Parts: sequence; structure tokens; C-alpha cells
Amino acid sequence: MTVKVKLLTPWFGDLPPWYGDFRRVISLNKLVEHELIHLVWDCQDWVGKGMDQYLIGGGCGVLSRLVSVKTGLPCAKNTPRACCDLRPLFGLLFEDRLTGYEWFGWCDLDILTGNLDELVVPRLDNLDLYTVSDEQPFGSLTLVRNDSRLTKAVLNDPDYRELLRNSDYGNYDEVGFIRGTPSLDYLVRQGGFRCLFDGRSWDEGRLVNVDGSDAQEWPTRVPEMRGNRLFELPDGREIVCYHFGSKVWPLQPDGRPIRHAC
Repeated sequence: MTVKVKLLTPWFGDLPPWYGDFRRVISLNKLVEHELIHLVWDCQDWVGKGMDQYLIGGGCGVLSRLVSVKTGLPCAKNTPRACCDLRPLFGLLFEDRLTGYEWFGWCDLDILTGNLDELVVPRLDNLDLYTVSDEQPFGSLTLVRNDSRLTKAVLNDPDYRELLRNSDYGNYDEVGFIRGTPSLDYLVRQGGFRCLFDGRSWDEGRLVNVDGSDAQEWPTRVPEMRGNRLFELPDGREIVCYHFGSKVWPLQPDGRPIRHAC
């Protein structure tokens, strides 16, 4: 059976200038789809602009209101950054967008994705959570099995319910700023979830090495796309994801890096 995966990215405001490039690269995957959840004040302002997106009117705070409607819990996550704390609830909040998908997940828009169809999807069979970091659930790209288990575990976490009342970002989708504090990382490790912390990723110019060796900074390593495959240079290792974390798309039209390795 073919596994179907959908990545979701809620976004408020104008889209980044590289969004078209992001869509082009991630769409090279056939088994992993991406949907932009565009939180806008007025949907009519965006109708007919030709972008592949799901529009929700009411601004960024609409997600907090949706949490309260779906769970009965008060929620004060009304800024784009704070809404990252809601990622573990995406299976509930966007359940109507996930019908027929065995897996869902979240990702940032400032990433390059490689061959997810071959490097990631075949590894999901015996997992509950997959992430590209070798250390923790990673906000840039994490996948979760689309059943109710994670949602129930998160909503049963009293620390999470308390966090929802706080308007600040608590980094719950990763490690809670300090490892071992209330977070998705702590929850899945303590809750018996089957996780794969892959490690074949590169964050903001840093290669996350599986063996724990020191990562190297720009411009020692640069990304390169070859078809639908992503590599880090000069070593030529194929990776799953690169989080470039800047306002500049890191590739030339032919897939070569804009910043060349020393």
C-alpha cells in the first residue's frame, strides 16, 4: 500500500519571495504533499491570485479560537511564533484536510527538501514520529502518524494545557528551550512513541552530523540540488532537509549553490 503524507505550514501575512521556489522543489516528491494554510484577514483579498493554498480568514488568532472550539480549552497563541506550539495538535485542528493520509507533519518554508519519497517514506512503517534532526523533534520538518494517539497524549499533558494559556512561544514543538522540560521531545520519549531522529539535515549553515562530530559553518558547506536529490558540498553526502533560515533562496536556477564552498 502506498503511504500518503501531507505536510502543513500555517502562514500569516505576505508569502516569502522564494515561496515559488519552495513549492517547485517540494513538489518534486510524489508521496509527500504540502499544503499552505494561509491565515489572512480577508480571504477575498487572496482569491484568484493563482496560488495553491487553503485560505482561513480572521488572522493569526483564528488558530487559538479553533483550539478552543475543538478541545474546549482556553488558548492564547495569537502570534505566528507562538502558533508553533500548536503543531502537535495539527492532526485535530486540520483533520478535514488530512482525510486519507496515513501521516501528517509540519515544516517551515525556509527549507530545501530532498528526495523524501525514497529517503523518508520507506522508513515510516514501524514508526510513530519521524524528524530530520538527530536530537529532537525539529520544527523545520517533523512527521507524525495520523491517528489520535499523539493528540490524546498532548491534551492529557497538564503542562501543555497550561502552556496554551501563555501567549508566548514555549518551544513545545521541539525541546521546550531546555531539554527535559515539558515539550514534544519529552512527551514522545516518555510515552513510548516509536521515533526516528534521522540526522540527515542541515540547519542554518550547520550540518547536523549523525556521529555527533562538530558541525561546520558557512561557507565550508553548501547545498546543491541534482534533480530531486539534495546534497551537501563538498562532501557530497545526500541529505533530507536543509533549513537555510535566511531571506535569500540558496540555489541558482540550475540547482547549484549561490554561495560556493571554500
